Amino acid sequence: MVLPIAVSQQLPRARLVVKRNGVGAKREFNIAERAVVGRAGMSAAGVDVDLAALPEAAYISARHAEIRYEVGVGWIMRDLGSQNGSFLRQPGTTDFHRVVGEEVLRDGDEVSFGNARFEFRSA
Repeated sequence: MVLPIAVSQQLPRARLVVKRNGVGAKREFNIAERAVVGRAGMSAAGVDVDLAALPEAAYISARHAEIRYEVGVGWIMRDLGSQNGSFLRQPGTTDFHRVVGEEVLRDGDEVSFGNARFEFRSA
């Protein structure tokens, strides 16, 4: 008798935790399997994570970046041609690097869209 392999039906979820002065703030943005991050303001069309209410919003493009989950790979971030760039800093490193193409995100990575900083949490 062959038993079926148990597959989780739970959709992957992650969140971006706002960081200010090097520490996490209480503000969080949830991410489902795929999310466009940006600054939509009054019209949130095409944006899943709207950062318009943040003080740093002036440096965030309307459609700034995409974060998505791929089975077998994990969470991936890519810049969508933003004016001020998307950046990544992994724990234990001191410098951010600009995201060109796609970058795999890991729990605890620090990301920035323009000058808005977040801690990426997937656990």
